[in-house]
Amino acid sequence: MSDVQSHFDGEADRYDHWKQRNWYYYDTIKRIYRERIAKDDAVLEVGCGTGEILAGIQTGRAMGIDISPEMIRIAAAKHPQLEWHAATTAGLGTIVGEPFDVVFLSDVIEHIEDVPATFRDLRSVCRPGTRLLINMANPAWEPLLLVLEKLGKKMPEGPHHRISVGTLTRTLADLGFALERRDHELLFPAYIPVVSALVNAIGRLPLIRRLSLIEILEYRFSGEIAEQDSLAGHLP
Repeated sequence: MSDVQSHFDGEADRYDHWKQRNWYYYDTIKRIYRERIAKDDAVLEVGCGTGEILAGIQTGRAMGIDISPEMIRIAAAKHPQLEWHAATTAGLGTIVGEPFDVVFLSDVIEHIEDVPATFRDLRSVCRPGTRLLINMANPAWEPLLLVLEKLGKKMPEGPHHRISVGTLTRTLADLGFALERRDHELLFPAYIPVVSALVNAIGRLPLIRRLSLIEILEYRFSGEIAEQDSLAGHLP
């Protein structure tokens, strides 16, 4: 058992508690995916946890996988109408029959031990045109996130490593995923009536938006391995 699996198995029973406690942040994540995924898309979530994001998307075909069997146990009990598997990306070939229109990873990339291998695996469930959506914490927030964790204000991250957008984009370009869009959300991730809406509206302004907590990246699979992606050196 990997350290990541062990950590999330241990957090599974408290996972939804943390999401309810920090509901403003997680509601923003849910909105992001609802806005970007169409109702007729076939969708795969990698690192689905207890399934709240995937279950909140109205889509025709939905599958969630997670390295933690305990997370999948809870997801399946809460949302039996969807398809759940305790699996890594290496095992997808045995459970997936058709490619997906959208693959997404929410706050997962920092927990992946081998990023190139993971996305190499995911190529097998993509077709040309498949969109890859990733949200992750802005690495600049890491010191504050660690403090909040120590104070018991957020869920323990466990084993993780923040990866820069540039490094991730260069890695994915070599595997045929081209960056098409980069956005930022949530300069102020706590809820205070009026104040949160105002500060986060200001946070969408140019330059200031780069300080926001959430990075949202959208890639598209070409079906071919690219030697170099020009977007990697010219990130928006």
